[in-house]
Amino acid sequence: MVFLNHRRLAIIVVALSAIGALIRVALVSREPLGNVVPETAPEPVHPPVVIDPGHGGIDGGAIHGSVSEKGINLDIAIRLTDALEELGVASILTRNEDLHLSELSYRQDLQHRLDVATGKKAWALVGIHANASDNPASRGFWLLYKENDEASKHLAEQIASSLSRFRPDLPISVKVERNHYYFDNSPCATVVVETGFLTNLQDREALLREDYREGIARAIAQGINSALQNPSSITNSYGKSAVTCDL
Repeated sequence: MVFLNHRRLAIIVVALSAIGALIRVALVSREPLGNVVPETAPEPVHPPVVIDPGHGGIDGGAIHGSVSEKGINLDIAIRLTDALEELGVASILTRNEDLHLSELSYRQDLQHRLDVATGKKAWALVGIHANASDNPASRGFWLLYKENDEASKHLAEQIASSLSRFRPDLPISVKVERNHYYFDNSPCATVVVETGFLTNLQDREALLREDYREGIARAIAQGINSALQNPSSITNSYGKSAVTCDL
């Protein structure tokens, strides 16, 4: 009789354990999905955009008096990455200090910048520059994009539209850049934004203001975000300029 009682007790214990397990499974299945924490963070929705502040180090770029292009480019580029972060757009700088990316040659410096875009599998490369001209009356924004590349053209148009809202009083020129090493060898959609003419008094004084550089950065960020979110092509007409641009 004692053996039978122990056996019955064991059966009861096993049965109760099974019922408890079923209850726990039922409770877990009723947990809201929002409480489930994934084991690994999700991958970013989009690869990064590479922001390339032109020139640097021994290469000052366009220079007018004591004002050099390289510092303005870097300041706007850093502000641009901050603005993109606020919009949830991943970005990477080719340089974050005053340096030249190659002491061997100007072309090798350009190649190092393109290598960043290649290595990071960037969806776009946006160069930040300031312009110069023999004509001191020339001013406004220029946007240059890769030849025979609709994604580059679309990105340039979106940035131009955003800049035109920022400064509707300034001329904006959007044009293809042909036979240039930087554009011809870039692995992705490529646009260079010329933020103003250092040889123009009004443009130069504006670019020396911190709030103006911040405004330009935020306008470019909005344009990049628009191109990323809206891949459909938009065609706009912009004024043309006869000024020669030198990256």
